[in-house]
Amino acid sequence: MTALITIVLLGVVFLGPLAWRVWRDRVENQALELQAEIQAAVNSSLGGESFVAVRVSPGPGDHTGTVELLVPSGWEETLEHVWRVVLPLVPAGYALVFRPSPAAVRPVRSAPRAA
Repeated sequence: MTALITIVLLGVVFLGPLAWRVWRDRVENQALELQAEIQAAVNSSLGGESFVAVRVSPGPGDHTGTVELLVPSGWEETLEHVWRVVLPLVPAGYALVFRPSPAAVRPVRSAPRAA
């Protein structure tokens, strides 16, 4: 009986973390797939690449997490065009968060040309 308990405990100690990591990798992979799908929809709705970034963070469970839409400060009006496209793609149990970045994006100016 002692040998059986020892084998079970050793199995839990060594196989438990391995099983948890396999499960967590699967959850993170699903979040990355969702992130790619939403980013593609955003890019399609805006007609190409934009300043809107998508980040999906998986939660502690299988069907929970956060979908974040990030835009530079001053570009918040872009979110008005995007949220209608993103909202149907967000699964139940996920929170949709809009976050402007704290720093404003400054236009890049070209150097004056010498005559």
